[in-house]
Amino acid sequence: MLGKKEDYDWEANYHVKGRKEHFSEILVNKTEEERQKILSIISDQNAIVEAYFIMRIKRGESLSNISTVRAELSQGTKTSLTKKYRLDMSDKYKVALLFWLIDKYKTKKLYYGFNTYLYLSCGSIYDFIGLCRTVFDELESDYFENYEKEKNISPTIQTVAARKYAQSQMDKVRLNHDYGPQMHHFVQNMCNLQGYYHKGDLCTSYPETNQFYIAGSFDVSGVNKEIWRSLLRWGIVIKKNSYQRASVSVNSKAQLYYVNKSYYPVFGISCRIRGGFNIELTDALWDEMIISSVDPASVVKQNNKKEKLKDKKTTQKSDESQQLSIFDMEDFDE
Repeated sequence: MLGKKEDYDWEANYHVKGRKEHFSEILVNKTEEERQKILSIISDQNAIVEAYFIMRIKRGESLSNISTVRAELSQGTKTSLTKKYRLDMSDKYKVALLFWLIDKYKTKKLYYGFNTYLYLSCGSIYDFIGLCRTVFDELESDYFENYEKEKNISPTIQTVAARKYAQSQMDKVRLNHDYGPQMHHFVQNMCNLQGYYHKGDLCTSYPETNQFYIAGSFDVSGVNKEIWRSLLRWGIVIKKNSYQRASVSVNSKAQLYYVNKSYYPVFGISCRIRGGFNIELTDALWDEMIISSVDPASVVKQNNKKEKLKDKKTTQKSDESQQLSIFDMEDFDE
């Protein structure tokens, strides 16, 4: 009834609806002849394909080279470059480009399909049943009357249900007797920050950012320590099972965390865990996140400066044996 999994190609076309506004960046300051040539080479029935080639042009690839590769792709020619393009469009950048298109047209991510509901429930039977129950509450009687014709519940109804359930879970966080307002602030700020990475060109530079790790200098005690313990105890923040590479520009390993995905539909975040770039949670950012609203743009700008510095250090020193000094895990494990 939910459908097995998402259809990203269909969803991209659903958001775009045949419009061509996403070409605007590469058509600016072009003559009418040049515009028509670009459109003739890049235009496709699949909006994700168009978005991919737009990204290639923005990154400096020549139109003639794209024209050649497109011809080879249509003819089924197998080269290392056509293989790369196919993998990029079908896997590496597919979801990131979907979010790029969603941002371009100021629409909202759809949450639908059995797989998506599993992702959102984070392995919790209670949350999975809660999502399904909310879907049934949204159904009209005519769905059951026409069940034999259309067995799958529409993605739009599933999305409405996912958002309603997400908001109800967010409300429970705020009303929690264990530091509810502070935990609610943290979830709002962290998810807004991750959502900012799902917009504009950040989509493809930092695709599907939805994890974070603790800075080596991070130090919490007293009330802050209790707030963190409550976030973990109530499953509002989830700790990954094993240490992994902290982030793409960090050679050491760290404990990774993510906010419970059941809240994601409120913020339009990808519920897949892709890895790569992860947000660094410093003590200063933590202090701000639990008491007030954080400006995502300023945090991203600051993080970009840090990433550039880390890249420089990585080229100078490639010692992979270091490990981040984070929480005393014995103190914080539940």
